[in-house]
Amino acid sequence: MDKMAPDSLKPIKFDELAVSKNSLQMYDFHVTTASIKDFLYFNFCDVYLETTKRVFKLPNTDNAAGHCWTLTTCLDTALRVLAPFMPRLAQHLHKKLQVYPEETRDLGFPQNLNWRDETLEEHVTNVLEVVVAIRRMKKLFGIAAKHQAEVYIVGDTSFYEPFTATIEDLTLSHKVILTSQVEQSAVKDAICDRVSTNTQIFIAVPSELRNAFEVDLSKAESKKTKLVKELEKMNKMISGDNYRVKAKPEAQQMHAKKITMLQEKLARITYMQTMSKK
Repeated sequence: MDKMAPDSLKPIKFDELAVSKNSLQMYDFHVTTASIKDFLYFNFCDVYLETTKRVFKLPNTDNAAGHCWTLTTCLDTALRVLAPFMPRLAQHLHKKLQVYPEETRDLGFPQNLNWRDETLEEHVTNVLEVVVAIRRMKKLFGIAAKHQAEVYIVGDTSFYEPFTATIEDLTLSHKVILTSQVEQSAVKDAICDRVSTNTQIFIAVPSELRNAFEVDLSKAESKKTKLVKELEKMNKMISGDNYRVKAKPEAQQMHAKKITMLQEKLARITYMQTMSKK
């Protein structure tokens, strides 16, 4: 069933393009372009394309052919939605796409985009929450593909089983093990995080990475205090009555980026401290 999981992502993600169609009819152009961007950058590229790489390692298969037509359908629809904003580029790219056998090339704006499966959408959302959690844990501890760390997902194995390969691909994990219960001996040196009331994640951490984490953790509180003070200083500056008037747009943008960076660093330290208590 793993081979079906990636294509199951495609129909529900097309709903972003349905939003773009509806907003275009209401002349909400910023909503339209945002929906197209979300579909292409985050749903299509960040998720779907990554899940197809495993299948394309065996190119002369029915699965690979199915993925090719799924990719073509996604690009065909996205380019036709983009046409009102980028007519020449969209037309240039669209005519290079292959047409499915016995079908004619459709040049009109897509009409039937209501392909939503809310149950499937909920399932995929749950899977992506697990993916995000694993990525976050691996980034925090510096776990790379070379470490070949095993990931244990403790929860409903029948639910996650169809998505095992997808989770491995999206998290660059050596091996994902599904289990309803986990032996403590197997996760003795593992880090743990809870995704929901029914799902926990354990990742085996090499000793050298865990030692480095402990060193960082010992310095975390002092770093956190400095970051909080710096963030308070930045927030006080931008909340001044004359800031919007006197500060140049470039400076305001730079300050906004710095505030975001400080918030991300604080969030990382808070997460580190939370992980150490588990």
